Amino acid sequence: MVKEIKENSVILEILPGNSIEKFEMEKQRTISIEGCPRQVSFTLKGLTENRAKIMVNLAEKAEPLKEEVAKEEPFKAIDTTSVIAQDKSNLKIVFEAEFAEKSFVELYLDGVRKIRGFIPKGNRERWEAAEYIQIKIGNAGGIKSKINGKDYVFGQSGQVSNKVITWKKDVNNPNLYHIVINDW
Repeated sequence: MVKEIKENSVILEILPGNSIEKFEMEKQRTISIEGCPRQVSFTLKGLTENRAKIMVNLAEKAEPLKEEVAKEEPFKAIDTTSVIAQDKSNLKIVFEAEFAEKSFVELYLDGVRKIRGFIPKGNRERWEAAEYIQIKIGNAGGIKSKINGKDYVFGQSGQVSNKVITWKKDVNNPNLYHIVINDW
C-alpha cells in the first residue's frame, strides 16, 4: 500500500508483516516478504502527484537470493499490460505512436476527443487515459505503436482500424487487471 509519494521516491507498506520500505526511481530493490516463498523485486518506474507505477517481479527460485546474485542477474521484465492493483482508479493506459507514414487519427481519452485529423510522417505522440482509449486510424500500417510499453500492430498500410483499449479485471484474481483491445 502506498504510504507517501515524494519527488523521486515512494514509501510503501508491504503486507503481511507491515514493513515500511522506500523505493527510489529506476532503482531495483529485492526484499523478502513474510509468508512469501520467493524474493520479490520492486522497481519504481513512474510517479505523478498521486500515483506510483511500480514493476514487481518474483524470483524464480524459492530459496533466498544473495545480494550479489540479485545485482548480477536482474529479473526479467514483466508484461506491463497486466497489473496488480487494489483499485482500478489507480490504473492508466499509455498509448505511444510513431508515425512512419501520414495517417488519419481520431482519438478519444476516457470519452473526450483529443484529436481528429491527419498526423504527418515523423511525428511522435503519447497519450494517457485512466479508463479507456478509443482510436480510429485511417492508415493502420503507418503507425508503430506501443500500449503500456508493449508493441501493438493495428493493421497494414491503407487499412482502417477502429479499437477500444481498456482494463479488464481478471476472473481468478480480483486485484489483477489486463489490457484488452477490442473492435470499436
